[in-house]
Amino acid sequence: MKRGSNQSGFTLVEILLGGMIAVVILSALLLLMHSVISVREFQEEGAGTEALRDIQEGMAGQIRHLAAVGSNECELVTTADTLSFCAFDVGFQGWETLTAFRYTLLDDGSLEQVAQPRGSTATTNVVLAGVADFTVRSFRKGAWQETGDGPPEMVQIQLALDTEERVTKTVFIPASIEVRSRLERR
Repeated sequence: MKRGSNQSGFTLVEILLGGMIAVVILSALLLLMHSVISVREFQEEGAGTEALRDIQEGMAGQIRHLAAVGSNECELVTTADTLSFCAFDVGFQGWETLTAFRYTLLDDGSLEQVAQPRGSTATTNVVLAGVADFTVRSFRKGAWQETGDGPPEMVQIQLALDTEERVTKTVFIPASIEVRSRLERR
């Protein structure tokens, strides 16, 4: 078709073609935005799981350095939401110090750590917030138990966040654990 010299504007074909190009560009932007949001959510979920694993590894490392000093206050004690034990911890200038540890799930969903080196005052830290479940079980006399005193063969620590992320760590404690009762330099 020929346009008259005094007519201006777009033809129907040009308008439809421009609309199709706009739809394709907007669709591509929407897909890109969706993938960026998905990656970010995945990274946030992974960060929570990573924090759980870091805390469990710290507990496991402390449990592997268990110490028995002959008093009831230093025995490994597990309840459904509390873990208490004594371990040798590297302190000031590389000297190992006997330290009493207690991990407890508070009512507000925080995991609290209390550490008290022998001869010093206790320090209390919230090591993780948003905890939905903190379960400690110990393996003694051939069975898993949620409460118990004395040396277990294994300890299982389970942590779950409010976001439904859950990790479980089992720490094996050799029966021939060497009980150290003196200060040593690492």
